[in-house]
Amino acid sequence: MSGGFQQFGFGNNDGGVGSKNKRLKMSKGEIARISFLWWPGLAEGKPDLKASTPGFTGAPRHYMKGVGYFINQGPEYTALAGEAAKTRINTLIVKWPMLSSGKLDMEGIQNGTFEVMYWVFDPEKYEEIKPIHSEWHLGTHDLKIKCTDEGFQKMSFSPCQESILHKLMEKGPESPLVKQIITAGQQMLPGINDEVGRVMTLDQIREKLLASGNAAGGSIGTGTGGGPIRDAVATEEIDDALDDLLDAD
Repeated sequence: MSGGFQQFGFGNNDGGVGSKNKRLKMSKGEIARISFLWWPGLAEGKPDLKASTPGFTGAPRHYMKGVGYFINQGPEYTALAGEAAKTRINTLIVKWPMLSSGKLDMEGIQNGTFEVMYWVFDPEKYEEIKPIHSEWHLGTHDLKIKCTDEGFQKMSFSPCQESILHKLMEKGPESPLVKQIITAGQQMLPGINDEVGRVMTLDQIREKLLASGNAAGGSIGTGTGGGPIRDAVATEEIDDALDDLLDAD
């Protein structure tokens, strides 16, 4: 652990897991389809989607007005914040475009409207996704997410029949589309810890509180695993569309 952070993966060191870059934030009723992007080798430009687990980082953090999110590094931080820290987890994902009907938007993928973003979430969601990964490896299967509560970002999770990112990399690992995704992930990796919270000294926190005039110290997933969901767009259609897309690059 460094500066309060712990790096882990599904079944790997995850015991006890309780330019502004984009984060996944969904509205009620929205359906998203994502591919996990932070796999071993991403930093070198060659993410191994068949590795045992994608990567995650996590730490207990506090929020204070005038300071923002900062990492708990001991009881003094808890005392200053006035409440217990809450652990949050972060990873990198590719969010694929979806139609209002809930179908995958293949034309959108061809137009490059997918988004590479951070996903900061609570340990409860992690524990719901972990068993899905154990049965439907999330390097070869995408994760479909439905938001049931916007305010608390309550979500349900289901595996998809295939992974769009995996298919793209198998069909055209040197294509501009794949390189665009990987380059975005590489650029975002250095800031992955800061998206959870900043590592600050107690004096730095107090200085920010004084500067802001705030001198006083002061979500649960509901998803189920189940079997893989075949997207409303047939696998064959996805294959054909990706072939056309890569041939056009």
